[in-house]
Amino acid sequence: MIALGDTRALYNLGLLYADGAPGLASDGPRAEGYYLKAVDVGDTRALYDLGCLYHNGAPGVEADGAKAEGYYRKAVDAGDTRALYNLGFLYHFGAPGLASDGPRAEGYYLKAVDVGDAVALYNLGLLYEHGAPGLDPNGPKSGMYYLEAVYAEDKGGPIDAARRAMAPFVERQLAEEQAEKDRQRKLEEASREIAAREVEVRAERDRLAACQGIRRLSRTSRHSKHRRR
Repeated sequence: MIALGDTRALYNLGLLYADGAPGLASDGPRAEGYYLKAVDVGDTRALYDLGCLYHNGAPGVEADGAKAEGYYRKAVDAGDTRALYNLGFLYHFGAPGLASDGPRAEGYYLKAVDVGDAVALYNLGLLYEHGAPGLDPNGPKSGMYYLEAVYAEDKGGPIDAARRAMAPFVERQLAEEQAEKDRQRKLEEASREIAAREVEVRAERDRLAACQGIRRLSRTSRHSKHRRR
């Protein structure tokens, strides 16, 4: 087929060697080679699969997070939105040569959700439940995304419908979260006011003590002069 000009076979050969098949073992370098040839002739699907190959590794090809990221980004630029979720996953859990990064994982998962990837809802729940470098755990957000994921799965993945159904819960959770932040802020303000007042009280006590000391010295001085007379 390749000889006849059907370059789609290059991509399919890459898939074949990446995954293996009955009677054909997985072969990372051959998969890599065919994917790269497919990219050279304009088959942008292979960009995503090269990202997957370097993300997971394969016999003869070691996992390389930096290379995976590079090809996922190229895939996104070429319009392959599947790579948004994979970039989120890559930054969520990290990979050889690429450290875990919570904010970046969050950003890519949210972009994946925006283009209809319901699985990213679950991973956002997981991300907020446990946190990641640069991103603290957040129970309300975790629960919100887990519930959205459940609803989306039950309804076959309509994320917009899931969000509409979850809107009251989300609003309540966000209101409770804001109320807790306001409560903490008021407590901090009250603590600062108490600390400032304690400083003032100590300063006043020191001033009074100093005044009493001066008066005692003054009385002692008068008594001393009287005794000398």
